Amino acid sequence: AGGAGGAVLEAPGAVRSAKIPVPAVEEGDPTGCGDVWGIACFVALLEGRSVEEAVTRANRAAALNVRHRGASGLHRFLRGCIETAAS
Repeated sequence: AGGAGGAVLEAPGAVRSAKIPVPAVEEGDPTGCGDVWGIACFVALLEGRSVEEAVTRANRAAALNVRHRGASGLHRFLRGCIETAAS
């Protein structure tokens, strides 16, 4: 099949997958967990981390976010926690 400008598109090659564990969390408030996960993953990828490591770090950061109620002051709460999630 032809792509843009008539270029031939080829399959990208082998696809990898990994089962990445999710940290256990106590009951808490999930407000902002998706946002925290997304930015933690994005930052790790910008740092040149592998996809697996980026997802692992994002999972840890989102799990930490559950311990904070609501969104007010979340940035202050997570400031110290993100370093913990990265280790």
